[in-house]
Amino acid sequence: MRVSVSMWSYVSHVQQGKTDVLGFLDTAKALGVEGVELLDFFWKDRDTELPKVKQKLKDLGLVVSAFATSNDFTDTDPAARAEAVEHIKGAVDTAVELGTDRLRVFAGHHDEVGFDKALGWIIEGLKASAEYAATKGVYLCLENHGTLAGRGEQVKAILDAVGSPYLKANPDTGNFMTVKQDPVEAVKVVAPMTGSVHFKDFRWAKPEETEHVYEGLHGSRVIGTVIGEGDVDLVSIVKLLKDAGYDGFLTIEYEGAEDPETAMPRSVAYSKKVAMG
Repeated sequence: MRVSVSMWSYVSHVQQGKTDVLGFLDTAKALGVEGVELLDFFWKDRDTELPKVKQKLKDLGLVVSAFATSNDFTDTDPAARAEAVEHIKGAVDTAVELGTDRLRVFAGHHDEVGFDKALGWIIEGLKASAEYAATKGVYLCLENHGTLAGRGEQVKAILDAVGSPYLKANPDTGNFMTVKQDPVEAVKVVAPMTGSVHFKDFRWAKPEETEHVYEGLHGSRVIGTVIGEGDVDLVSIVKLLKDAGYDGFLTIEYEGAEDPETAMPRSVAYSKKVAMG
């Protein structure tokens, strides 16, 4: 396995005006990783930035482990769901431009709709999206995120129903805790269908802690940490993925309160150790 870094790990620096996509690439190179995950969330002007990013990747010798987009197939408006398909198609084209065959996608964010009601819409949207992705040789990778596709069995149910080899899972090792599911048990469910991985660590928040706490389902309260310093059994997860035949990137997605400038070198060092173990 190889290690890459998601630009989301530096979202605080972007918000503070400390970096942009090109600056992030320099940072990733200095960290000593082989790949990066880029997100359409960070484009200011895609058409202007894309050629510069491609040249910078070439100059630095970095590969794009995955491109990531945000989509929502759970909107009650059919027109909005149709637009989500078109959005993914555009992201597929960008992934091809960036030289990656992996695109991270979501199920949807309207948690109030409920899984049973939203499932049909999610399947319909991902089927249409996967059909297009297949024509470009790109694999969509569904992240466990929120309540509608937050558990391992939910992700598996969606993938099984879509039935496309171009739709895989993107297990986010930390997000399972936000729906109070043991990450190891969840990864057991999706490991055979994994196409990309978000390597994330959380710890359970103490009752008295209120800052930087993610509030999840069933009273779950978690805090982001440096990779390897939280409560996720990342060693067991990597073993499960390897045993299932996954040999792609472990993409660090850091969501802790500590400045990534100091947190990320430790996260990279730990991730490389686990990937090689």
